[in-house]
Amino acid sequence: KTTWAESELKQNTYVVTINDSCVIIDAGASLDDIMPLVDGKKVEAILVTHAHYDHITYIESYQIAFDCPVYMHENSEKFLTDTELNVSRFFGVDKTFDLHDVQYIKGKETLNLAGIQVKAIFTPGHSDDSLCYLFEIPAENNDEVSQYDYSTTNQDIVSDEDNKTNNI
Repeated sequence: KTTWAESELKQNTYVVTINDSCVIIDAGASLDDIMPLVDGKKVEAILVTHAHYDHITYIESYQIAFDCPVYMHENSEKFLTDTELNVSRFFGVDKTFDLHDVQYIKGKETLNLAGIQVKAIFTPGHSDDSLCYLFEIPAENNDEVSQYDYSTTNQDIVSDEDNKTNNI
């Protein structure tokens, strides 16, 4: 099950629920908006699609609340301390980020998160640290595998304008 919260910056933060665990994709929604979606589940990881401010705004508070690793592209490291690269200056904030337990990846890895294979795919373009994540989620009957791609933009998902929280 996937749910998402839309932030005041109009960026979606996804929570992918896998049994009693979940994975958060991007950190643009406030902790108050995310907590009901996490709903007491163990957060296995935070996956970052790219390190622009609107996608990592609340990442420090997520790490404190959930005590889990952050996965981001190795090029993202420079974005954390450069307000022009992370575009926080564009938002009038000039924000830098101090994270712990960061796993810098190249975008060729397959991560095992809550028993699910998640392929990280390097997709430079929007920024030189962009990643997509392909979840291979076993179907309930275990005879087939369903796949879902989380990327920096996804034209297949349309937000309900009257509802900040959405289910896929």
